[in-house]
Amino acid sequence: MDYFEIVKQSVHSHQEMLCQLSDHIWDLAETKFEEYQSSDFYCRVLEENGFAVQRGIGGLPTAFKGSFGTGKPVIGYLGEFDALPGLDQKAGSCIQEPSGNAHTSGHGCGHHILGGGAFGAALALKDYLIQTGRSGTVIFYGCPAEEGGSGKAWMVREHVFDECDTLFSWHPGNTNMVLPRIFLASIQSVFTFKGVAAHAAACPHLGRSALDAVELMNVGVNFLREHVPTDVKMHYAITDAGGNAANIVQAHASVLYQLRAPRMSEVNSVYERVKRIAQGAAMMTDTTVEVKFNRCCSDQRLIPALDEIVYENLLRAGPVPVDQQDIDFAREIRKTFAPDVFDSDARDLAKRYGKEGAKCGQMIQDREIVDVIPPLETEAEVSFASSDVGDVSQVKPVSQIMVSCFAKDTPAHSWQLVAQGKKPLAHKAMLHTSLVLGASGARLMEDPALLEKIQEQFDESCQKDPYTWPIPADAQPPLPTR
Repeated sequence: MDYFEIVKQSVHSHQEMLCQLSDHIWDLAETKFEEYQSSDFYCRVLEENGFAVQRGIGGLPTAFKGSFGTGKPVIGYLGEFDALPGLDQKAGSCIQEPSGNAHTSGHGCGHHILGGGAFGAALALKDYLIQTGRSGTVIFYGCPAEEGGSGKAWMVREHVFDECDTLFSWHPGNTNMVLPRIFLASIQSVFTFKGVAAHAAACPHLGRSALDAVELMNVGVNFLREHVPTDVKMHYAITDAGGNAANIVQAHASVLYQLRAPRMSEVNSVYERVKRIAQGAAMMTDTTVEVKFNRCCSDQRLIPALDEIVYENLLRAGPVPVDQQDIDFAREIRKTFAPDVFDSDARDLAKRYGKEGAKCGQMIQDREIVDVIPPLETEAEVSFASSDVGDVSQVKPVSQIMVSCFAKDTPAHSWQLVAQGKKPLAHKAMLHTSLVLGASGARLMEDPALLEKIQEQFDESCQKDPYTWPIPADAQPPLPTR
């Protein structure tokens, strides 16, 4: 029996457990660095399935890993399980309504099935090692706080992934593809201004307004937008306005900035300019400013030889199998989308893959679920988001896929995506991913020469474009106080 069939049988044998696991994580819906119940549940399931578990790795209480096997090669799978705040939604409902669970968060990015799909792949590779008697190690990494915490970047700093030869990841989505270079590098920091309180009418001359400093900083950054590359993005949120009394000069105020660009070197350049603007705002208002690094995400390093293996198995598995029930529900949920959402997946395919992508877009024009697989090679780099998977890819070869788990054009971070998280399509796509990534790991186990080629390409890429370490030496992860 070849490796693909061994993995396929394994995934089938574990499918009920994996679906129950993902549904339970959906129910918990724990947000960044608060995933204590989710982490504990995963660790218990890993132990029940023969993995040796280490908890609290990388200095993060909710991070963990489960290992099986001995020797080389060492294949890793990246699992996520964090939810998003403010996205509570009833499962399977086509109207926006609360789930009835005791939280206000929800899995609006599908991380409950992301972790399940990666875990299923690790289980399948474990079964492959047992059945074939081959040497090798498989590791499932529980990676917290992808949303707003960049858990993997902190784990990279602590050398958590150094033991691996290569790693696999995936992300739930509306389309099927080996993900191209899509990640924007990103740095997020908090700028806290300190001033002097005073009566705003009786003695305003004695006050030094921290809120004025925040507003002047924002004005300065908004003028900066004209003088940075067009693909640089700058976002901010005032997290502390200094109180709610208008007759008191605000003695404290804070603003959170997130800066993005295609490469970390570009982000660092803009970040230095933003910090100087903050210092200028402090000087203008006679206040002081403290800059606290919050998190970062690096851009993605692509390894063609690794992506080719994953693509071969993606083609062999084919699109996620759908039935009329899946199609009918997708049609109903799509009726709730805003008009400008429609055809977003087709437009994205055209941007990425040019003429071939446009053909794929035409093929799915009258479909409720995307069931095509575009080419491996893209015609353009389309960057639109940031992920801490990028940091892992900077230190080890990583390949990542997207699999169609939701109705066509479903917006990420929406109640509609949360509503689809327990539907049969999400479960089938999760198991499909376990097959593709588990088979890709087994393929590497069978041919050490492939790993040598992958490592050669990785080393060449690192020499050409060295990793710019983004986290300051004294920075600490933004863990909540329990």
